Amino acid sequence: MKDITYWRNPATGLIEGIRPDGTVLSAQKNLDAPFDLASKAGFKELVSPTGEVTWIQEDLELKKVHSWKYNHMIGSVIAGEVANGAAISTLHKKFDWCPPYAIIARWKKMFPECKEMLDDALKDRALLRFEEVIEIADETGRRLQGTEDELGGAKLRIDARKYSAELDDKEAYGSKKTDRDVGPVQILIQTGIQREVPAVVDVKKVGPSGGE
Repeated sequence: MKDITYWRNPATGLIEGIRPDGTVLSAQKNLDAPFDLASKAGFKELVSPTGEVTWIQEDLELKKVHSWKYNHMIGSVIAGEVANGAAISTLHKKFDWCPPYAIIARWKKMFPECKEMLDDALKDRALLRFEEVIEIADETGRRLQGTEDELGGAKLRIDARKYSAELDDKEAYGSKKTDRDVGPVQILIQTGIQREVPAVVDVKKVGPSGGE
C-alpha cells in the first residue's frame, strides 16, 4: 500500500493510515501488527455517517475518526497562512481543521490547483521576509549604539530571513553567479611574434608574482 501515508495522530496517539484523498484507512495503537488490506486480520470495520470505512484494531473503542478531504477553500486558507509568514509544518498544531504536513505535501502532488496556490504563497512569503530585512535594518539603525552584541543579533536575524527568502524563491532571492563561478579563464597574449600556437595564460593557475 505505497499510496498510503502514515502518521501518529497527536490527539489520540494512534497510528493512522491516510488514503490519498485524505480519509483514514486504518487506526492502530502501535506498529507491531501493520494493517493488511487483504486479510484485515486483527482489525474491525468502522463506518462513518457519510459511509467512509476505517479499519481499527479490534481492542480499540473508537466511535469516529477525522478525515481531511481537499477542497478549494481549505487550500486557499492554507496558502493564505503561508503567505502571511506561517510555516506549513506548524499549521496543524495551530488549527484543528488543518491536516498534518504529510497530507498537505500529498495534496500538492495530487491537485495542480493546490500546488499553484502553495507555490505562489511561498513567493509571497519570500517577499515578506525581504521586507522584514529592510524593517529590521531600519529599526536597528535608528537605535544603534555600536555595541557588538546588538550588531551581531541584528545580523543573525537578517541572515535567517534572507536564508528563508532564498529557500522560498531561489529565482528572485538566490545567490547569483559571478565571474568567479564560470571556471578557468584564459587570456590570449598578442606578442607580435608569429606562432602556430598562440601564447595563453591560465589566470586561475598564475599567482600574484606570475608563478604557480
